[in-house]
Amino acid sequence: MSVHDGSAWFYPALWAGIAMTSLFGLRKFRSSKWGYFKIDQDLQGRVIVVTGANTGLGYHVCLQLAKAKATVILACRSETKGSEALRRIRSATRNEDLHFMPLDLANLESVQKFAQELQAQFPKIDCLVCNAGVWFPMEQGCRTQDGYEIHFGVNHLGHYLLARSLMENLKQSEDGRVVMVSSALMNRGQLDCSNRKIIYEGRVLDPTERKKYDSPGYNDSKLMNSLFAKALAQIVPDRVGVYSVSPGWCYTDLFRGGSWLKKLLILPFAFLFMRSASRGAQNIVHAVVEDKGQLTNGAYYADCQLALKENKKLDAMASEGQELWRLSDDLIRSYL
Repeated sequence: MSVHDGSAWFYPALWAGIAMTSLFGLRKFRSSKWGYFKIDQDLQGRVIVVTGANTGLGYHVCLQLAKAKATVILACRSETKGSEALRRIRSATRNEDLHFMPLDLANLESVQKFAQELQAQFPKIDCLVCNAGVWFPMEQGCRTQDGYEIHFGVNHLGHYLLARSLMENLKQSEDGRVVMVSSALMNRGQLDCSNRKIIYEGRVLDPTERKKYDSPGYNDSKLMNSLFAKALAQIVPDRVGVYSVSPGWCYTDLFRGGSWLKKLLILPFAFLFMRSASRGAQNIVHAVVEDKGQLTNGAYYADCQLALKENKKLDAMASEGQELWRLSDDLIRSYL
């Protein structure tokens, strides 16, 4: 082999090395901006309910709370997956004060039954973490058992009913809280409660908009989560704190409804921008555990701090939040 044969690979290898070093450097820089929160207190005696607890963010929220000796209720649709998550968390933390309870947010009767059974066992609830969520491509047109558009029904309305149902129990706590898990995608959300079609069909897009959004219903539901948090904070007593939180873009199975091609295409972006579910869960745990004096009631948090741009948007949409409240109240009144 000649000298030139080896040199032919030198520059491609050099540029590849520079590119990889740059990518890892950018990844490290971005991750340095992510929120960090570690529980430094004993949570024994605190009763915390987490929806969507069997996987992803919900699982890691439960794991971190269980390590701090909290009483954690894992609210999940699948009994098999919920029981397995319970077993794994008990094994990892040696905390026996963990409980699985079935909850299907796509069925309002299930939400009602869950709330009644929970209240019978736990008269005092310290925190409700509304974490469960679904994401489906727009073209699938999924509905809940009650006939609502899937994102509206599961991500918003089911949690709305649950939070309203448990409010008296949360008031029994000296440190009651409701934490709505939102998303930065709420910035792409829209809301027009005068159009009742949104609750059954979701937001209808014109052909040009369809190129921009895979799931406008998901974006809209995350906006609803944050608007609900702000509206609820204005109604409940000061002793009940209400917060909405963006956990950041995390490695979870939320987008399991998407195509494999789209998942493959986002891999390069995922490397740069996505964090682990454990790291994302810290943002949620921050709202659950941080001293209330350090938090603003009704506000939206990202990376363990107030997100100024998002809170300005939510403040400007206060009237839409009230309209959403009235609409949701009409829909769930018979279940309260």
